Amino acid sequence: MIYTHCWVRKEEINAQSFQQIKADFERLLPHLIAQGIVFGDEDGPCDPLIQEEAIEFNGAGTDSYERFSFHRISQGRKRLPQGCCWDFCKTNQQPYGLAVAAFLLIAQHHLPHDLRIESDGNPSGWKQAGDLCRQVLNISNPFAS
Repeated sequence: MIYTHCWVRKEEINAQSFQQIKADFERLLPHLIAQGIVFGDEDGPCDPLIQEEAIEFNGAGTDSYERFSFHRISQGRKRLPQGCCWDFCKTNQQPYGLAVAAFLLIAQHHLPHDLRIESDGNPSGWKQAGDLCRQVLNISNPFAS
């Protein structure tokens, strides 16, 4: 099964909210690496792309699949009514899927009314991401049992 994480969001996120998302993800990165995630692309390891207007990453080598991409002004795959857009990232159950889930939980925390996330993935993966966000960032885990 290829896990797909989907989200619907406002087409444009205000700069302050995006910076909060970025800062929290940067704080979480060392903990994701400690969980064994190696970021990169199909050619091998490299750092995630973290810029003022965009965050992108993938797994490295054979642990890569589809690049996760989240921009302040959406590059989404489908525009929706009311200034929203829909996007997704297929992770194929690769380890970096934990980073995708954690990033989306961070974004949802900062955009509670402007982001909705879904997945066909295993709920335990979301619980793991949520537990990590709670432990490191004190963000409540919506998947706690």
